[in-house]
Amino acid sequence: MQSGVVSWNPGGWFVNAGDPTAQPRLQNAGSAGQYFLDQATGLYWSDPAQFVGQTRAEIAIWLTAHPSWRWAGADEVRALVGRLSVGDVPLVEILGAAQFDLGGGQPRWIGYYAQSTEPDGLLIEANIDPFRSMMTTFGTQTGVATWGPGAWVVTDSDPTPIDGASWGEVKRTYR
Repeated sequence: MQSGVVSWNPGGWFVNAGDPTAQPRLQNAGSAGQYFLDQATGLYWSDPAQFVGQTRAEIAIWLTAHPSWRWAGADEVRALVGRLSVGDVPLVEILGAAQFDLGGGQPRWIGYYAQSTEPDGLLIEANIDPFRSMMTTFGTQTGVATWGPGAWVVTDSDPTPIDGASWGEVKRTYR
């Protein structure tokens, strides 16, 4: 037990009663792997690292210019915990480069998300060896600007263009 836990910026313990190996997974998407799909929700996520080096204000400007995208809510990010990757590949192959490693190859992604104030961000990390293919931890990070954050942004529609497709092919795909 830890007294004064509020001052430690606590996370939480989550239990998944379902077999995670039979659950929907996280799937790489985009011609360069710059997105991923959460098969459970149908949401497409930009890899958090796509926004590293940008401020929250700069990301908000990008979102205004790309109206099909929006900030992900804390509950949406939290829902990624317990998800495995398609093919059980390390999650850096799905979510892109992590902002930092906790040691031993345990990646952690941090990003701005839907909230009214800065500088808080949300973080998730993958499990420890051997595979690092499941999201296992969720938490908040104060002073996130100093950690080189990315962003948690989502869209309901597939952002991946159909490369080299003719207009007829595009129409047939979406009929």
